[in-house]
Amino acid sequence: MQLLKAVMLSGVCSLLTFTLTAQRVTPISPRPVLKHPSSSSKSFSRRATTYVPPEVPGKGFYLSLAPLSLIDPIEPSVNLHFMYATGDKLAFGMEAGYIYHYPEAGDLANGFRLRPEVRFKNILKAGRMDSPWYLSVQGMFKQTTQPFDYDELVVLSPTVSFTRFHSTRLRRTVTGLNALIGKELFLSRESKHLFVDIYAGMGFRYRVVRLDDGASREIIEDFNNGDWLRIRKIRNTDGAGLSLLLGLRAGWKF
Repeated sequence: MQLLKAVMLSGVCSLLTFTLTAQRVTPISPRPVLKHPSSSSKSFSRRATTYVPPEVPGKGFYLSLAPLSLIDPIEPSVNLHFMYATGDKLAFGMEAGYIYHYPEAGDLANGFRLRPEVRFKNILKAGRMDSPWYLSVQGMFKQTTQPFDYDELVVLSPTVSFTRFHSTRLRRTVTGLNALIGKELFLSRESKHLFVDIYAGMGFRYRVVRLDDGASREIIEDFNNGDWLRIRKIRNTDGAGLSLLLGLRAGWKF
């Protein structure tokens, strides 16, 4: 009897051991592949594979400052740039600047500069897509004045002559047209507000220089000859020339 119980107990233990072992090693049969998946599985697959590109800043008002113009060695100025974008493709802007000179520089020139602009945005597909490259056509009108003193030789006869002192103002008027390529780089991908505008370009300009009292241009030419660096000669000579532009603005998109 005891032997029979031992045999039965041994058989039960062997059966339990075999069952547990079979549950551990038995492979799980794969689910059958449905030829027509449900709409929920389609939606999940689409959400998992669809790429959503970063949002390109569109319609809005931009206000920026050109910090490098404050330290220009020839014509330092305070420049503000206003721009309105009608969308992510087209924008209209205007840069207004006040030109000044420090009294210790001895120039005392001051004036203003206006640069109207039409900007074609999101032209080049390169770099960050939420910071688009652009092409723009930019006009330019600039006028500066500065004090100008000179001595005029007055000849009354072969034996009688004298010099007469004049104090007037030298006026420069410059118009031009430029083509620019640049990039609006937004500093935060989450908040499209703070940006840096980097640009470069070239164009042409035409300059007219005159004295307010209508004196001869020979007086200006004699004044220019004393400048061995030729910077004064370039600034005070009539005619057309090329413009090279390289700049940086920092601002806020509203």
